[in-house]
Amino acid sequence: GGEPALHSQFIKEFAQLNKQGWHITLETSLNVPTLHIERLLDVVDEYIIDIKTLNPTTYKVYTGQSIEPVLENLRYLIERNKGTHITLRVPLIPGYNTAEEVTKTQNELQKMGITHFDTFTYITNTAHRAQSNGKSGKSTCNVLKKIRTIIAEANNIPYTPALCTHTLCTMGNCPMCEKELA
Repeated sequence: GGEPALHSQFIKEFAQLNKQGWHITLETSLNVPTLHIERLLDVVDEYIIDIKTLNPTTYKVYTGQSIEPVLENLRYLIERNKGTHITLRVPLIPGYNTAEEVTKTQNELQKMGITHFDTFTYITNTAHRAQSNGKSGKSTCNVLKKIRTIIAEANNIPYTPALCTHTLCTMGNCPMCEKELA
């Protein structure tokens, strides 16, 4: 788990000790300081990059991070002729992006010089959703609202929870709750 590019020093040292000449593929979000990508440039043969979206707002909501380091590192790799050694994973994530956004992201990345893509749809637990009729997710949304209320009160922040009318809070928060959280 975690972001392997953050262990760039270890990966580089391992590669230098590697007498078998193993092919190294790095699966990364690229959301790391460029120093790590620079360190790995001559070590990594192939990159699998989980980009999710190029929409800065959607990216921030889904990952909690800015997309800027990702784009900077992607440009860095492309400028150093690594574009043909990159496979970009661009998922459709129900509740976060749309098929149109996935297509737009892929088109923009192609303009940057990327040719290999892995597009897919995140699978949600539809059996659980059907069984619970969204109730367990809705109760999670309610717990999260209580937590936000406690935090707001402890820090003297004005906060009034919005009434969520979203019917399928399957992951514990829905677009309405995500807007409230932001």
